[in-house]
Amino acid sequence: MPPPQLDYERFAADADSSGVQSVKGWTWPNERRFNTWFTRHAFEGSGDVVDLGCMSGSSPIALADGLSRNARAQGRKVHAYDQFIKSGDAIPGEPLEQVPTGSDFYDVFLANTAPWREWIVPHRERISDDTAWTGGEIELLVVDLMKSFPTTGTGGTCFYTALAAGPS
Repeated sequence: MPPPQLDYERFAADADSSGVQSVKGWTWPNERRFNTWFTRHAFEGSGDVVDLGCMSGSSPIALADGLSRNARAQGRKVHAYDQFIKSGDAIPGEPLEQVPTGSDFYDVFLANTAPWREWIVPHRERISDDTAWTGGEIELLVVDLMKSFPTTGTGGTCFYTALAAGPS
């Protein structure tokens, strides 16, 4: 039996008209569409959403937009983690091209996420051995920070252990 084909069209209506696609970010349009669709329709509300490595905010915006339109998400938030310090050289057209390497871009994140502020909790920190998830269960964990072995290990021990049984 051939594998099922993904139907990206069902995700399109959720994210294209809400401003989610207008924020400049490293996430692809279909990734944003899926994140919005998932938190709007599939998210059960058994835990929070955690986004590790949120950069300029395009991923937490899509996640928050879906939560904001999901009655089961009452009281749930997107916890967005980043150290908000630009580590690489500028690439023309990239979301942070105007931010010098080594500089803080937290203000860019706050400006981009302002319309979804009540749904996003920024965590301004570098994921390290000192990081501790103090929230409850995590229903959805979005990971885009596994750039080194130490960060990968900490992400696993700190956040994966909090995943909610069943829906995660």
